[in-house]
Amino acid sequence: MRTIGELRAALTMGYGFPGDADDFEADLAREINHSDPADLTGVVRLVEEFRGRIIARQDPEFDNAVDSAVAEISTARGTEIFGTATKVATADAVKRRKRASFLGWLAEGGLPNLTGAAEGLDDDPHQAT
Repeated sequence: MRTIGELRAALTMGYGFPGDADDFEADLAREINHSDPADLTGVVRLVEEFRGRIIARQDPEFDNAVDSAVAEISTARGTEIFGTATKVATADAVKRRKRASFLGWLAEGGLPNLTGAAEGLDDDPHQAT
């Protein structure tokens, strides 16, 4: 990709991230409209940024790197929020919190009319005897 036209073509064909083609066009128009004709460094920076996005998106290891980073961030947040050190411990803490929340909801009447003696079972023709 040596020209802006080649960069546009690559983005239009979907080689970047979703929405990159539209974002590039909008950002390029904004940079051109606000640039001094003698100083197009903003346009150069923009072209370099989107060229890098295409290269990153096409790298087979990119998705693995993103997944790994997301897992590390999730574990770090779990450590901060739940005081855990591993993904398994964080998942267990989340399950405990959800379970406690659900039981609290039930205790507050979350499922009305489902407690107490069942009514009308004597008249039920499908009741087992």
